Amino acid sequence: MKFVKLSQTGDLMPTLGLGTWQAEPHVLKFAVYSALELGYRHIDTAFNYNNEEAIGSAISDWIEAGKGERSDLFITTKLPHVGNRASDVEKFLNIQLKRLQTTYVDLYLIHVPFGFNYNESTLTPKVSSNGFYELDMYTDHVATWKKLEECQKAGLIRNIGLSNFNEEQIEEILKSATVKPQVLQVELHAYFQQNELRHFCSQH
Repeated sequence: MKFVKLSQTGDLMPTLGLGTWQAEPHVLKFAVYSALELGYRHIDTAFNYNNEEAIGSAISDWIEAGKGERSDLFITTKLPHVGNRASDVEKFLNIQLKRLQTTYVDLYLIHVPFGFNYNESTLTPKVSSNGFYELDMYTDHVATWKKLEECQKAGLIRNIGLSNFNEEQIEEILKSATVKPQVLQVELHAYFQQNELRHFCSQH
């Protein structure tokens, strides 16, 4: 298996991981366990995928069966739209850690560069009178990033990064970051090569 060495911690991130978007929980638990049996060690999920509990259950079963240790795995998850503010980072991270049945995640990404206001009882986005999700007009990338740095220092996160951010948004974070983003997760393939963004990342 090939790895990428993350510069800030020296952690080895497997270049091949199991993506879990749009996977139903009852199917996903079996899929994750099977993937681990086949040699996958990187599992990618997110709060928004609504499947972290199934993944945590599969990983717990795999470890309890004596197939491996938590330290053998690389778990990536993401801060959701509804938690994209400094005051909510730790709240959502702790929910995710509980669902994943782990004391830390290997990589935590800010999922998107915007936030939604949310209903406290359901942790789902509020819907405005026009039928659209209610945007949080005070999203502060820098403040949220600083909170991720604190959670990393506390040992809840091994590495921190971004998802779906553009060059301008990344530059804003870099200006004040103590820890640079270790990963930028974006859509990237033969039909959408993002040459300018790739060049920008290679310079940082």
